[in-house]
Amino acid sequence: MNTSRPLVGLIGLGNIGGGMCRRMLDKGLGVVGYDVSSAAADAAASAGAHVEASLAGVAALTRVIVSSLPDPDSVRAVYLGAGGLVALARPGTTLIETSTIDPQTIRDVARAAADADGVEVLDVALSGEPVQALAGELVFQVGGADALIDRHLSVLEVMARKINRTGAIGSAKTVKLINNLMSLGNVAVVTSPGQRLSTAIISPTVLPCHRPMTTGQTVATMLRDRAAGVSPQR
Repeated sequence: MNTSRPLVGLIGLGNIGGGMCRRMLDKGLGVVGYDVSSAAADAAASAGAHVEASLAGVAALTRVIVSSLPDPDSVRAVYLGAGGLVALARPGTTLIETSTIDPQTIRDVARAAADADGVEVLDVALSGEPVQALAGELVFQVGGADALIDRHLSVLEVMARKINRTGAIGSAKTVKLINNLMSLGNVAVVTSPGQRLSTAIISPTVLPCHRPMTTGQTVATMLRDRAAGVSPQR
């Protein structure tokens, strides 16, 4: 492992996490990774990451740890309890949680960190797909103290083209959930019969121009545009 480069821990090396991993490596950061999937771990190692066999190994080597996990239960298992990152992290460590989870889970993680010795948390919700993760084109909603965000902008900006500050811990996950609900609403608009109803009120030439507040594209409009052969707007 090349210790001359700044080291970032990365828990979760799958679709989004794998893209983040390669992006950070391409930008000169060292990545210390962990994943329960041997295939994901092997892919990250092949890209140049140092892969540890446990959470404890990552915590021992890094002071900034990013996670990209599939669900709230996984986040709780990784962060909480005697074998979780909050307990394992060294003083001065910042935990940057980017998974799509409920706000209460990240608040519970932050509450546990507040009781630990010098461990801090950033609540990050991301918008984008693996291709955006690989290109550093994600959009981040970030909750947490401004000073803590400022301290880690150099890492966040490697992964994201846009960073929106949302306020307290839990606020970023809340924004993401609201955006997802808006996307579900858009499904009723961009698909039949919802589209027939919407076009009775809004001109059909206006509908393709609708874009949300984050990446510039909801899942619903993305799927519609792909089916129609329309290139995403930036």
